[in-house]
Amino acid sequence: MPVNDTHSEYDKFTGKWKRIRDCVAGSDEVKAAGEEYLPKPKGHDTDDYKGYKTRAEFYPASTRTVDGLLGAIFRKEPNVTVPDKQEDFVERLKVRGTDFTTFAKNVTREILMMGRYGVLADVASVGDDRVPFAAGYKAENILNWRLSYVDREPVLSLLVLREIVAQPAEDGYATKDVEQYRVCQLGQIAEGKFSDKGAIYVQTLYEKQESKDGKGENIVEISQTIPTRRGEALDKIPFTFFGPTDLTPDVEKPPLLDLGDTNLSHYRTSGELEEGAY
Repeated sequence: MPVNDTHSEYDKFTGKWKRIRDCVAGSDEVKAAGEEYLPKPKGHDTDDYKGYKTRAEFYPASTRTVDGLLGAIFRKEPNVTVPDKQEDFVERLKVRGTDFTTFAKNVTREILMMGRYGVLADVASVGDDRVPFAAGYKAENILNWRLSYVDREPVLSLLVLREIVAQPAEDGYATKDVEQYRVCQLGQIAEGKFSDKGAIYVQTLYEKQESKDGKGENIVEISQTIPTRRGEALDKIPFTFFGPTDLTPDVEKPPLLDLGDTNLSHYRTSGELEEGAY
């Protein structure tokens, strides 16, 4: 099974997530999808349909709803209580350099829209220091997961995350986006190979690379590490799922789905009305 294979629940919801993402992005994104959201009327040629699509109005109801709800939730800044002597740790625990409040707003916005988000706690080496950080993952980038049971308790034993990393192009000036897959598993490294026996957190990073003949792509392992805390390997994957009602890996119905579908219905109706007026 390829490392970038997706969970059955992911496949079930990916189309719904795209509709919501496009609706919140606004008119340009919706119209760029063409007939996916606005079917071409019978008898229209390319130029007819272009005019038909241009006249149709997509009202930003989804965007304004999310912005309004987010503003209501964060009408007051969150009051964060930090354990003694942990203030510096929380200050450094940032997502792409953002502060904790901005991070909380990003998570809340994704939950309002997609009903799904995830955060991985990790440590980066900066010189001689080990700096903790939190990396956020949108619903579309949490590709696969598996629960196992240890002493009758559900434990996350497999997690596959997609990352898009900007790397310098060959000319040294432009950048190119490279797709990576971060695989988090519970297991052991025995004789240089991963085994799913045991309960040690192992993180493996893969990269999608163009094949040497330029006719395809290969997924290549580029690193494998065993994250530690105070010199001891972890026995759990430090990842938290966020959903509308709980913190389990189960995919829930996106809160914005019904409004987004109604928004698209109004868009199609607008196209028909404007066509009639035209």
